[in-house]
Amino acid sequence: MDGDFRVGPWLVQPNLNTVSRNGTAIRLEPKVMEVLVCLAGHAGEPLPKETLLRAVWPDTFVSEAVLSRCISELRRVFEDDAREPRLIQTIPKRGYRLVAPVEPVNDTQFELRHTETSVSSQNSRIVAMTLSSIALLCGLLIAFDVRGLRERLVGSRMPPIHSIAVLPLKNLSDDPAQKYFAYGMAEELITDLSQMSGLKVISHTSVNRYQDTDKPVPQVARELGVDAVVEGAVQRSGDRVRITAQLIYAPQDSNLWARTYDGDLRDVLALQSTVAREIADEIRVKMTPQETVRLTKARPVLPKALEAYWKGHYHLSLLQRERFVQGREQFARRELRDALANFEEAIQIDPTYAPAYLGYTSAVVEFQYGWDPHTDLTPKRKWALMKALELDDTLAGAHLGLAEDLYAQWNWTGAEKEYKRALELDPNSATAHWCYAGFLYSMGRVQEGLKHHELQVQLDPDLDHTDRFPTLSLNQQIEQMRRFIETHSGAALENYWQLYLLLAKAGRHKEAIDEMESGLTRFGWTESAKALRRGYAQGGYQGALREAAKSLEAKAKHNEYFPPNVLAYLYGVLGDKDRAFAWMEKAYEIHEGSIASMKVNLDYEPLRSDPRFAAMLRQVGLPE
Repeated sequence: MDGDFRVGPWLVQPNLNTVSRNGTAIRLEPKVMEVLVCLAGHAGEPLPKETLLRAVWPDTFVSEAVLSRCISELRRVFEDDAREPRLIQTIPKRGYRLVAPVEPVNDTQFELRHTETSVSSQNSRIVAMTLSSIALLCGLLIAFDVRGLRERLVGSRMPPIHSIAVLPLKNLSDDPAQKYFAYGMAEELITDLSQMSGLKVISHTSVNRYQDTDKPVPQVARELGVDAVVEGAVQRSGDRVRITAQLIYAPQDSNLWARTYDGDLRDVLALQSTVAREIADEIRVKMTPQETVRLTKARPVLPKALEAYWKGHYHLSLLQRERFVQGREQFARRELRDALANFEEAIQIDPTYAPAYLGYTSAVVEFQYGWDPHTDLTPKRKWALMKALELDDTLAGAHLGLAEDLYAQWNWTGAEKEYKRALELDPNSATAHWCYAGFLYSMGRVQEGLKHHELQVQLDPDLDHTDRFPTLSLNQQIEQMRRFIETHSGAALENYWQLYLLLAKAGRHKEAIDEMESGLTRFGWTESAKALRRGYAQGGYQGALREAAKSLEAKAKHNEYFPPNVLAYLYGVLGDKDRAFAWMEKAYEIHEGSIASMKVNLDYEPLRSDPRFAAMLRQVGLPE
């Protein structure tokens, strides 16, 4: 059917993708409009699904589910009931039929209502022309949304959306080994959306737990604290890629927007940026000129390098699930080796692709985070970090990595500058807010740190933030930590250690020992757990700490890594200050993270009254 037409009381204008009634216009997605036009062209006739699919998507394979979503959207807009249809009837197992009357509209025809019949025909023409001009002017002002006039006069169908979560994309490829591809695509979409300072975007670490979830969207959105959710799927066939995405308004569980994108593998990043831009346009996110430029400028990369890069990140994500689980060391080491190899492969294939260097630095950090602390890969990591910045100065993660390096080197001024630059480039980086909050706490700037800590909690509810509640009472911190351990399957041994420290500070020594034993047992440190319990039975709290220290020190002698700050604390509580400071010195030598935060870190609380602690503060340049 050509031109405008009416479906019952609705005026349909295909060229504008709008339907209107009683002066209220509603915009339809182009494909939804095409489905309506096809149905209207066969009004009263049953139209098979295959016919609709061929007519609306002639050169693209689309499942019946996509057509079903279009029909659902039409019913929602027309306020039609599938059980008692007034407009669209479902023909079971066959197709659909438009049952409402359809009338073409002559676009030269106008409906005129005369309120005054006593004026002359000349005056009538003048009045009509004047009113038409005013109407045209108003229409243009509304159409172009001058000074927000459209929303003020006719309102907006789009509910206000200030926060969003991109759920893991489904892998529709026949090959299960393509999971990394769907993971990488979702991560890229989150990265693109995260650059918009006007939108809160939940981190991928928090959304990953919803892979294959059967929870309804409103529940997921409530748990993540967002207004809307993006769901979708990725299908790859050779060098062809298809992305389907839909935007769902969580409070009403309503589909606001749906799109299918097809492209070549070599253009996949540009395709992904298009998805992000169209989502931003749909929910009317305000972007700065700099953000717009970054989003429209897709980084060029060879497809094979991109695949290797995504594989590297996928292996890192699997590693992080197993990091603290004893008995899974071989699996975790294999994932880490694969990640390092993938990033190195990406660099070799495309030496100009900056994110590959940044991914390599992430893998190296994991490598030295307890897996092999005795192999010094720092020079390689620093080289890769600086290479990433040289190739692309807009990589927020690279600036964050540099900030952490400067922080570890106790270059406080340089570190703060880089933290701020990272957050300028990616205001939705939960990790950047978390790291900057830690920096501010270490500097004694608690209120500033708290602000960034709160932002981090909003952006990544699953990130371990339980050690940074400076405004809570001790009992509140204990309950917060307990709740985190109970509700997060990914709770780490470090969380049990922090809970132990809090309980010990509160004088609740038996509870502290029980929690620490529970953590050690859960993560496979059975010998240390037994030593702790045996020591407590024989010598109470002091006996437990003494046996635990011996057990952990024995691990260190056998090159089994254990953070030196833990032994510094244990010997500090036991009153063996010389041994405690010896372990603190080891932490200092390897620039262990606890040293930079020693002003506020509970690990060193037993040592703060010793003059050697003040000397250590001066040594690292922290204010006393």
